Amino acid sequence: MTLVDTYGVSADSEAVPPICDALRTARASAGFTQAALAQRAQVSQERISLWERGREPDLATIRMLEEAIEPGRLRGWLLRMAGYVEDGEGLEAAIDMAPITPSQRDTLLRVLKTFESEA
Repeated sequence: MTLVDTYGVSADSEAVPPICDALRTARASAGFTQAALAQRAQVSQERISLWERGREPDLATIRMLEEAIEPGRLRGWLLRMAGYVEDGEGLEAAIDMAPITPSQRDTLLRVLKTFESEA
């Protein structure tokens, strides 16, 4: 699934997509070289380079990269960093990205809406 399919956004063909810049920034901030991140993510360094230079990774790859850069952090942080998801949408985005069934997703979203309405 692409970012366009999920979020309806994509960079124009001349610019580097925001997710690519966010990946480069997150990798560098975490202190990883491309080679070190590639090893952690179990991909080639060339693949990391392609993603950072403008080849937009798919959502499954973004999840994998998030875990390789910051294990255990709530999913969706790289998408928020790139501006695809607003901060207030973080939990919903994480639910959308979670490896769960549609029924489990619907249940979690109902619970989230219940908590939001009580707040």
